[in-house]
Formats: sequence, structure tokens, C-alpha cells
Amino acid sequence: LGRDGLILVPVRQAVDVGWYVLGRAAGLLKPGHAGPSRLELQIGEVARGKPVTVPEVIKRLDAIYELATTSPRGKADGIACFTLLYRTITANVLRWLEEGRFESSEYLGTLDLEFAERYFQALRCYAFDRPATPMCWRVLFDNRSNPRISRLHFAVAGVNAHINFDLAFATVSTCVRLGLEFGAGDQRKDYLAVNQIFAANTLQLREQFEAEEDPELVDAVEKLFDDFAVTTTRDVAWKEAQRLWPHRHDATRMAQEERLLDSRAAVLGKGILANPFLR
Repeated sequence: LGRDGLILVPVRQAVDVGWYVLGRAAGLLKPGHAGPSRLELQIGEVARGKPVTVPEVIKRLDAIYELATTSPRGKADGIACFTLLYRTITANVLRWLEEGRFESSEYLGTLDLEFAERYFQALRCYAFDRPATPMCWRVLFDNRSNPRISRLHFAVAGVNAHINFDLAFATVSTCVRLGLEFGAGDQRKDYLAVNQIFAANTLQLREQFEAEEDPELVDAVEKLFDDFAVTTTRDVAWKEAQRLWPHRHDATRMAQEERLLDSRAAVLGKGILANPFLR
């Protein structure tokens, strides 16, 4: 209690309560969540262990997608929606790697593996250690069967979690794994080249979703991929990685940074799923 009997609430808690109320009103965030289902445990098993090759990443994404589509919502399951999009981009990264189109295949290939491992780790946590699941991924996973959420909203929520939360840490861990100084050589050039893959595959991504969606909504999300998720958001993730690099060996500091970025991405994810103006 503060002065005059007023109840003082921390800002972050107030924000979380606000999103909780909004989420409940929009049909999200049911009170309490049961333990993992058999299907979620199966997905967690597929996601076990760090991948060692990009083809292995694609094989796992295929298996996760197939499992997720056996849920009540089928192809409209939240995990299925994001995994389909992610698989499309990863397959084209592999094609560029095989064609030698990156300055350093070792760097970009390792970044792809570190990035994928973050998604697999989130799925493992959700199946076997749910409280440890990043909040931004739980926004998607907890609501994966919600019939009021469209396939496009699920896909964009997954892009938000993977880029706004995972990408900066994957970029740092890639350099650590390879023994490289952050930003050395052609890292930045190869990192930006992935933007071209997104742009080149926008039509394919559009075709995967538009058959069951409002054409105007598809146009809006296509613009989001072109102007925001690809260019702006990935640029922010690079700058975050640059900021994190000096602290890479400080486990306490990195854990604090993870919680901060996770919290930010979770707020964005809730907004994406609950935003009535996108329905």
C-alpha cells in the first residue's frame, strides 16, 4: 500500500495484467494450463538434441509439422503454421548453401543450426520443462488450438518470437562456436543475404496461407514480412547481438538479457494474437 491507501503495482506487472485481461477478452490465455499432451511430448522428442546439419533441421521441421497437423486444428494448429513457414525459409537457405551463394558457408550454416536449436529448445521445454519455456514462445504454444486465431497470426507470432528473441542470441553463439570475433569478415553481408531469401519467397509463403484467409489480411501480412520482419526486425536483432557480445561469457548478465528480450517479445506476441484490428 502506498500513500492514501493506494495499491502500488510494478510497471511490468501492470503491463502483464493488462495483456492478461486483453487476452482473456479475446479468447486467449485460458485460466490455467494442463500438462503436456501426448502430441506435445512427441514433438518434444523430435526436437531433442542439437542439430548437426541443415538437412537434419529440415527433416525435423517436416516431422514436427506432420505431428502438429494431427491436432484438432490440423494445418491451422499454431505450431504447424509457424513450422511450415520456417521450413520454407530454411530449405531455401540450404539451397543457397549448396550453390555457394554465401561468402562463408561455414558461418551461415552454423548460424542456421544455432537459430534452429533455439526453436527446438523451446519445444523441448514446453514438453518436458514447461515453466522454463520462454514467454514469447508460450504465447504461441499455449494458444495453438485457439479457433479464433488465424494461420497467418500464428505464423507472424512465431516470426516475432524467433527473430525478436532468438536471433540475437543465436548470432552471438555462432561466433563463440566458431571462435570468431563478432562482425568480422563478411558476417554482416551473409546475415543480410537472408533478407533476400525472405523477399524471394514471399510469394511462396503467401500461397501457403492465402487460400484460407481474407485477401486483404494476406496483403497486410505480406507487407509485414517485406517491410518489418525481414529488414527492420533482423537489423534490430543484429544490433542486439552486437550489444550482447561483450557480455557473452557472463552467464548471469546473459540470463538477464534473455529475460528482458523474452518479455518484450512476449508483449509483441500477445498483441499480434489479440489485436482485433487484424481480424
